[in-house]
Amino acid sequence: NLRIHVFGAKLRTGSRSNILVYGEREFSSMVPYIKHADIGLMPYKLTPESHYLVKTSLKILQYCYCGLPVLAPGDVDWGFPNIVTYRRLDIDSIGSSVSRALDMPRYESPRQEIWDWSECARELLECINRPALAMYAKSA
Repeated sequence: NLRIHVFGAKLRTGSRSNILVYGEREFSSMVPYIKHADIGLMPYKLTPESHYLVKTSLKILQYCYCGLPVLAPGDVDWGFPNIVTYRRLDIDSIGSSVSRALDMPRYESPRQEIWDWSECARELLECINRPALAMYAKSA
């Protein structure tokens, strides 16, 4: 029997005792759940405007950093080998994807693809044009 911990989403579970809904939480309080989870879940309903989530979803980066297999909608290429996709609203697809994800080992490689804060800061600074950066440095 799976125990499902849901963070962020407002979800009505009815009488399902194996689904625990926590609402919004600080990341530090979620670390033990993510670190010791068997799989992560990205139940996004993707639209053409939301494909930016492929590169910017903090949750997917957290799951990948911990090496979790991750269930995500198959509408896009997520770019990580530990993503198991499903077809939305397709019970057979979802069921087989859950089974595949539960059978997957933890994946270590994605950690190399996730920036730490210094790498992120360096990349952001490189994106700022030099005159604007020089002006900022003078005013600091």
